Amino acid sequence: MLRVGLEGELERFLERCMHQMEENGRFVDDPLESLDKDLRYSAAAERNMFAYRSSLPPRREVKKKLAISFGRNGLVRSAMEIFEELEFWDEVVDCHRLIGNLGATEDLLRKELDRLDKAVLDEGISDDATFDQSFRKGASTRAVQSRAARRPRLLCVLGDVTRSQEHFEIAWEEIGHRYARAKRALGMMCTDSEQWEAAMGHYKQALGINSLFLEAWFVYGCAAIQTGDIQTGAHAFTRVIKNHRKTEKLGTTWLKFSMIWERRGEL
Repeated sequence: MLRVGLEGELERFLERCMHQMEENGRFVDDPLESLDKDLRYSAAAERNMFAYRSSLPPRREVKKKLAISFGRNGLVRSAMEIFEELEFWDEVVDCHRLIGNLGATEDLLRKELDRLDKAVLDEGISDDATFDQSFRKGASTRAVQSRAARRPRLLCVLGDVTRSQEHFEIAWEEIGHRYARAKRALGMMCTDSEQWEAAMGHYKQALGINSLFLEAWFVYGCAAIQTGDIQTGAHAFTRVIKNHRKTEKLGTTWLKFSMIWERRGEL
């Protein structure tokens, strides 16, 4: 794993790293089911002895790196299958976009949403009101908890595909106004349509929940400049500059920041 990480960025080692990642993927997928019962237990016990010494990442992380390796080598469909298995829906959408098949992504997401709803119905919860009541009381079943945890993200990914605000708004409501991604997406849609006041409102709520997204601070500052709110723009760009990690937008941020100080007559 360490060698793959070190050599993965070099083109001459790319194919070799992909094969190494495939072997790692087969290793973490091995359920030991092919062995006899006694051998299976002894093999599992032997693996457990070295579990903390090997520094092996979790299975999901290993498989994700394998999918990324496939994508870099042009094996988009193979990468997409792994991402779909791991339920990395954003990456699944990216893969479908690369092969020009976003319609299939929408169908896949809707089927997954229907499957979550069906699992809840199978456990005797018949409507949204009953679902909300049981979830708030803490007596929710496993299917209800799975639906509550996964449905907002699926709705946001579906909103990215269909470009429909409704899906983001539903996700925001269902999670109890605590899902920053939904508000960031709504803010970006308002920015694209030059609705600057609305964009500022969405980004303000999103950053109040999770303030670690520098991209959101940058767009928030740009929207503030468009509305003439110089003070808010200065604060937003200051956050980007203080917390940057050599981002591509750092130079643009300094430019915007200097424009603000010039308007304030302090430059």
